[in-house]
Amino acid sequence: MLSLSALSAEDYVVVYKHVTGKEVVETTWTIIEKKNTVTVYMKDTLGAYKELLLDKPGLETRTMFYRDSEREIRAEKKGLVLEYTSKHNGRVTSFKRDLEPEVPWIQTIEWGCRNFIRDSKRDKFYFYRLIEVHDEIYKVVMMKEGLVKPDSSSSGGNWVKVRMTLDDWRSIFYTAYAWYSESGDYMKYRGANGPPGTPETLVSVLKFKTSDSRF
Repeated sequence: MLSLSALSAEDYVVVYKHVTGKEVVETTWTIIEKKNTVTVYMKDTLGAYKELLLDKPGLETRTMFYRDSEREIRAEKKGLVLEYTSKHNGRVTSFKRDLEPEVPWIQTIEWGCRNFIRDSKRDKFYFYRLIEVHDEIYKVVMMKEGLVKPDSSSSGGNWVKVRMTLDDWRSIFYTAYAWYSESGDYMKYRGANGPPGTPETLVSVLKFKTSDSRF
């Protein structure tokens, strides 16, 4: 069974393949786990780089840095306020947003939703997520749709299928699906990452490196 749960702080490396129309991009994720935090590094084959600091045990995002050929973004949660600054082709956008105390900032659905997936008593999860190309933060709702059989390329236990949409009128413009192992491993994604008419993006696990783990 394809499992990411047994990865250690030193060897927790996962590669995903993203297919959008004819474009294929690989993202490599490296996870460094410490006593109270998890640091996530991402780089892709187009040159983009992302770094996130997550709190334990909730895996809420504390800080984010993102850079590609056109933009650079920094975001940090201070108390119940999210501070955001982006530089895009010479234009600077900055804002502060008040956050609801019971709604976490989960910038990475690859790692930040593991606790929700593992909790069999919870069917719905609300969280904030920045959409970098929009310079905006949205409230997202993730809903479990049940257990499904894994793809033919995998074997073993079932996957948990979830549906994601926005928690306001803009939900008519965005719906995406993700699949996780029952232990919370992010396995697959399908959805548009842009305005109406944007081609769907399909994400799947390409390869991973395993060792012991506490994550």
